[in-house]
Amino acid sequence: TNRFQILVAVNPYQLLPIYTADQIRLYTNKKIGEMPPHIFAIADNCYFNMQRNNKDQCCIISGESGAGKTESTKLILQFLAAISGQHSWIEQQVLEANPILEAFGNAKTIRNDNSSRFGKYIDIHFNKRGAIEGAKIEQYLLEKSRVCRQARDERNYHVFYCMLKGMTPEQKKKLGLGKATDYTYLTIGNCTVCDGRDDQKEYSNIRSAMKVLMFTDTENWEISKLLASILHMGNLGYEARTYDNLDACEVVRCADLTTAAKLLEVDSKDLMNCLTSRTIITRGETVSTPLSMEQALDVRDAFVKRPVGSVLWGASCGERPVGSVLWEASCGQHPVGSVLWGASCGERPVGSVLWAVSCGQCPVGSVLGAASCGRRPVSTDEGLEDDQRCTVQQQMSYRL
Repeated sequence: TNRFQILVAVNPYQLLPIYTADQIRLYTNKKIGEMPPHIFAIADNCYFNMQRNNKDQCCIISGESGAGKTESTKLILQFLAAISGQHSWIEQQVLEANPILEAFGNAKTIRNDNSSRFGKYIDIHFNKRGAIEGAKIEQYLLEKSRVCRQARDERNYHVFYCMLKGMTPEQKKKLGLGKATDYTYLTIGNCTVCDGRDDQKEYSNIRSAMKVLMFTDTENWEISKLLASILHMGNLGYEARTYDNLDACEVVRCADLTTAAKLLEVDSKDLMNCLTSRTIITRGETVSTPLSMEQALDVRDAFVKRPVGSVLWGASCGERPVGSVLWEASCGQHPVGSVLWGASCGERPVGSVLWAVSCGQCPVGSVLGAASCGRRPVSTDEGLEDDQRCTVQQQMSYRL
């Protein structure tokens, strides 16, 4: 139903034949009230007000978890891409970004099988003819803690399960991967399968979308290596030790440590030292102290949350959000790969940003002990903890 320019919609939890191309034509260039309430009417009103008044328009999509915010966003994008009438490559990129965003930012919760664990602000830019010429997306409040912990009957992010189902045996062998049930980070919620979702098919859709967004095969493989390393890190086992009357610990599952180090292209001994000790530099002096088992587990979890935030939704060296580049890939402003891997257009090597191996500015241990190159702390508990806090507003701004 409508209340002035506000549409109140109920999620039917099923596909209805009311979002077809025929429906788009019916609601094109109509005033609100001429046709029955529909999300296409809201999108049409924004679009033609932008053209008639030559002013930016904003559409806010809000609601509790499971209300249908993600699907409503996709429907508005579908309508705008169709009504602009150009059917250009950039419009296809805008639409194909959704499978990637959902794979890396959505997860199954007890209330919603495809819950967005972040908020997003989308800018769509139109030219004077009303055609889409560019877009960007910004994210906020990504639930990084979900990578390490999930509530009962909830899953980690979709991309992990899709990767394990969709990869070929040869690819999984190179990454040392098995089944979802083999990994601690994927089984904490005692749920590895989501009814109604075909993870293998979804993985194929993700790969197709990445091709549309001009991800190279090398970039795809590097993303897979990073995701696989996170799973292996979650399987690390620790044993408590005591050295010089100080609580300490050691990594005992060396196979997962070796595999993770190989995928991250770092030395396994250096990686173990980073995970089990803290290094502090003061006035040119370096002090290294061991971590207790509880502290080491926190460091490990912080370790895997950092690249998730940086690579999936975070900033390129603290400067530009990944989403903006995904949406502006066709504008030639930044190479997609350089931002995805934090390379900042060739200024900093991949390893320095993904794992804060510091470009020689500070030792690895001090970075993992809560500082990235001495500038940005590694959070041990970032993101949202429950569905209620994740019911943030999703906003879309259509700019002329």
